[in-house]
Amino acid sequence: MSFKTVLVAGASRGVGLAVAEHLVDRTDRLVAVSRTAAPVGEWLQADLANLAGVETVAHAIADEPLDALLYMGGTWETDAFTTQ
Repeated sequence: MSFKTVLVAGASRGVGLAVAEHLVDRTDRLVAVSRTAAPVGEWLQADLANLAGVETVAHAIADEPLDALLYMGGTWETDAFTTQ
């Protein structure tokens, strides 16, 4: 299967990086979005947790259609599931 443009958010490490590495040779343009440098594809530094990061991605993609958008980002907060 071949894609023209794929965007992988959270592509700098973990599952996001593994997905980006798998897709990089199967697409014409792989946009790897993350806060820290991604070693594959066309790296776009952006934090999608805030509006400025979302606008950065929107500007970079412009009117180009995406064949796939994969959000693999996440963070673990030690107090996320407690009341303290």
